[in-house]
Amino acid sequence: MKKETKYRILKIIGYIVVIAGIIGLFLPFLQGLLLLAVGLYLISLGSPSMREKLKIHFKRNIKFSEIVDKIDRAIERLIEKL
Repeated sequence: MKKETKYRILKIIGYIVVIAGIIGLFLPFLQGLLLLAVGLYLISLGSPSMREKLKIHFKRNIKFSEIVDKIDRAIERLIEKL
């Protein structure tokens, strides 16, 4: 699979997760903020400017930054396997 196709698939998944995050803001059993963050992160894989903005935002919160680093490593492994 081409790298561009992989990033497009991740971007589509990111949009779906963002929509689920928005729904999760109103439903008590979904973690809305977490889903929004993960969805925006997936979308940012294809957009360098958004990626830089998210990195700046994530560095402000140390615990969240650690979680994002773990997600980043997992996504890189997923991309390599596809």
